[in-house]
Amino acid sequence: MTDWAQAVVTQFSEVILTGLPTTLAMAVVLTILCALFPARAGKPWWRTSEMITDVCWWFATPLFTRYLALLLLIAGAFWLSLIMGDGTPGATPSIGLSLLAGMPFWLAVAVYIVLIDIMMYVTHRAFHTMTLWHYHAVHHSTEELHWVSARRFHPFDDLIHIVLPDVVLILLGMPLEVVAFVAPFQVWHSALIHSNLNWDFGILKTVIVSPVYHRWHHTGIDQGGSKNFSATFPILDLMFGTYYMPKGERPERFGIDDPTFPKDFAGQILHPFRNRA
Repeated sequence: MTDWAQAVVTQFSEVILTGLPTTLAMAVVLTILCALFPARAGKPWWRTSEMITDVCWWFATPLFTRYLALLLLIAGAFWLSLIMGDGTPGATPSIGLSLLAGMPFWLAVAVYIVLIDIMMYVTHRAFHTMTLWHYHAVHHSTEELHWVSARRFHPFDDLIHIVLPDVVLILLGMPLEVVAFVAPFQVWHSALIHSNLNWDFGILKTVIVSPVYHRWHHTGIDQGGSKNFSATFPILDLMFGTYYMPKGERPERFGIDDPTFPKDFAGQILHPFRNRA
């Protein structure tokens, strides 16, 4: 086995071991909540036909993210050293990398949450264009939406939509401890809003993204499929005319209008490259 292959196996083992406690906690908590407050009747997540594929994505996506983030950070630091240093590779930048540094911790957390949501709103809308939809369709292909579907992201989608915003903010000086502090909340919230929960958060429905709100985003294009792009704050959708929460209705059907879309993990990774115009 090559050193590269061994490194991948090691990293994948670490992802599973470090993520397993959180995954088990989510499975227990969200399974109980969905049994008590289901959005619609149906099979539990562990009995769906897509469960194996979703579990593969659940553990593979963090592995992709780990390598993609490292590559982007190296490339970004190298680029900054060229344009902000003395013009030679490895030079220390004289400006930049400190624009977001020096804030009190809790202010930095608030700034990070707002900025990351704005950036992800932009990238999310971009992936709903014809040019990038091939990649994002992987995330929308699930027809039985559950919490375990939250990490079903093609690596290229993950790179631009999830990894890039974090890397940009880190290169601008956002402390790593802020990103690390917020990350678990992001994972839990993402799992929550993909869950089979009949929660719209009532009077807070325009303040924070709820399960009902995001589940509308996974419906057909004639409903909420081209709306509700915000990851955390619906105010962005309200500002840009992409808010969708029809009164007295609930999302029922999910997935994409493509009966030939692959159901297996490997097929979904390869799908965007097989369907380029």
